[in-house]
Amino acid sequence: MSDIQKFISHVAEASRILGEHAGVGGSETAGQIISYLAVNPDQLDAFMTGGTFAWPRDWFENGCLTWHAANGKIVHPSEVRAARAAKAGAA
Repeated sequence: MSDIQKFISHVAEASRILGEHAGVGGSETAGQIISYLAVNPDQLDAFMTGGTFAWPRDWFENGCLTWHAANGKIVHPSEVRAARAAKAGAA
């Protein structure tokens, strides 16, 4: 099995497990993992060795791919970060 195949298998299995525990879909979780790792390639080794839980609580907001919010709108992580910063500044 090539390194790429191993990576894809690992993402799929981690997504299934994380999605199951979080009560969300595995395919959405896989996209968020890819999104996060694309921006944080230094976390790849930790992910491949089982260190995903060392990621920050808001890891899904620190990627580069959009997602559908609960209100049905497509949201970019930078929008979420900006809204969080604005809310923190108003408090």
